[in-house]
Amino acid sequence: MNNVKKVLVAVVFLTVASCNTVPDNFDWGYVIEGSYQNKFFDIAWQIPDNWEYDDTYAQQWAKTANPEFVRLAEAVYESKQRIKMPPQQVKETLLFRLNKSEQASILLYAENLSLIEGADIKDLDDYMVQTLSEAKGNAQITLDSEDYESERIGGATFYKLTGTLSVHNTKALEQYYFTVINGFGLTVLLNAQDETAMVELEKALEFLSF
Repeated sequence: MNNVKKVLVAVVFLTVASCNTVPDNFDWGYVIEGSYQNKFFDIAWQIPDNWEYDDTYAQQWAKTANPEFVRLAEAVYESKQRIKMPPQQVKETLLFRLNKSEQASILLYAENLSLIEGADIKDLDDYMVQTLSEAKGNAQITLDSEDYESERIGGATFYKLTGTLSVHNTKALEQYYFTVINGFGLTVLLNAQDETAMVELEKALEFLSF
């Protein structure tokens, strides 16, 4: 697993919210009229008032993972068209970030289940075993419990885990929501410095729909 995944918390994604028809192209999504839209994952996420967002991950991913794609990424992204690539060519990537403040943010992250090294993931149970193993192997992550609970968010079923991220002598509370869509693990990661900030982040999930 690469550093992006480790820093993002040995993330633990899961739960099935699969679709019968898989779109031809992967979609990083973008913000239009105050809402983050993603066709591949069928996401609509209205941005709460006074929140900041970052939807530049398509361009960033292209620069770090596929240099020859940079020119196309910049040209297409700037015109707010969806950057398209066959899903099987995308391994793992950030999609979107919402910021309530410097101490409170939400990350949307996706990983191709078929490209997880050394794993043969056939279903949700396989994926949970894999991600829990990764989390336990990451010294930066301390899970409150290995037990997870099911939660409905925006019409989709997610599994939820909670824990603490420790980096450079600082700690942050984290909540991890995992689902599986179109062969990808989709993770919604909440990161906050305290319980009050975490409550504010949880409210933003009410604006997410699938």
